Amino acid sequence: MHHQCMRPVETEITDFEPGDQYEVRSLILTGLGEHWGHIDETVNPDLDDIATSYGAGRTVVMRVEGEIVATGTVIPFDPFTAKICRMSVAVAYRRHGLGRLLVAELEATARRWGATAVVLETTARWDEVVAFYRSCGFAITHTATGPFGEDTWFRKPLTDDLAGHWTASGDAYLTWARTPGVDVGYWDHNRPALLALLPEPGRLTIDLGCGEGRTARELAGLGHRVVGVELVEPLARAAAAHDDRLDVIVADASRLPLADGAADLVVASMVLMDVDRLDEVVAETARVLRVDGVLCFSILHPVNTAGGFSHRDDVTAPFVVTDDYYEPRRRSVTKGRDGVSMTFAHLHRPLSAYFGALEGAGFVVEALREPQVGPHVAPDNPNWQRWSRLPNSLHVRARLTGGT
Repeated sequence: MHHQCMRPVETEITDFEPGDQYEVRSLILTGLGEHWGHIDETVNPDLDDIATSYGAGRTVVMRVEGEIVATGTVIPFDPFTAKICRMSVAVAYRRHGLGRLLVAELEATARRWGATAVVLETTARWDEVVAFYRSCGFAITHTATGPFGEDTWFRKPLTDDLAGHWTASGDAYLTWARTPGVDVGYWDHNRPALLALLPEPGRLTIDLGCGEGRTARELAGLGHRVVGVELVEPLARAAAAHDDRLDVIVADASRLPLADGAADLVVASMVLMDVDRLDEVVAETARVLRVDGVLCFSILHPVNTAGGFSHRDDVTAPFVVTDDYYEPRRRSVTKGRDGVSMTFAHLHRPLSAYFGALEGAGFVVEALREPQVGPHVAPDNPNWQRWSRLPNSLHVRARLTGGT
């Protein structure tokens, strides 16, 4: 069998200059034409003046022996995220690793800007392009209908962020949440404590970080009109496809596609310790609540995330705080039961971080609960029973006053 041997390609990456306009536009349009079979140049007006269209970002070109053979752009997407767009590699230079070099250069730019993640989108039916971005470490977050059909959206953390962990762990969490008898901490301990804090149903309740929809379904059964919000698309799809169908929006909790004052109640069940930007999420929650609206949430208690028991299977083992309680830090815990396992990633924050975020967004705390783990919670598991001595979780009801 004959194998083609690809010779090494010497490349040079430089910033786009106005003199590159014709070559770069032609390269991108040629690539689009290869995928679509034809190209209508009038539907790409941003390419008529690339320097102006993408002046807020950075466009780079890659040259081989003076010829521009690849290009890409990175632009700000939000204060913590950058977006890669207008990537194109000339067909004769594909499979030489040029695309990966280009992605790496654009990611490096995003890091210099302080971005913690990059996102991008491509046409969903372009299988080779989708496979390329996945091979570069991007995870699919969702699909959306664009002007030319279905688009696949990707996200890649530039740091070890929590959103990246949950995007990669969606399928495992779905199994964990939906296997009967596995997540006893939710069903027997945290669920009843959170439900006890809820006000009466109003016009709209948002389940923030709804996961596969179990809390949202419970809320709907209590008479709430519920919209779920979930960043991880496989979980959002599972929630929407359940027999008890739900309205679910795929969105980041810090950028909710909902109107100001749209909701009476926001519920966040074991979510806020899993977000990267707590202050932004709480502020966005305040925005979508009407004045006098309510936020009910549960989190792992900061005492819980501050340390651990000195011996795994000893009910009487002392609890030890080994690090600085006041210093936020990433924490990962793998849990298993009945052959199902799941690695959870959280950010330890001191209690003051949560209540500072509430205060800054104009909330006043009405109720606070530290439910004690009772003997009915996993009586066969000493890891649960020792939590009868310390608070495992924290449950809060806070009301929006309108002042910030």
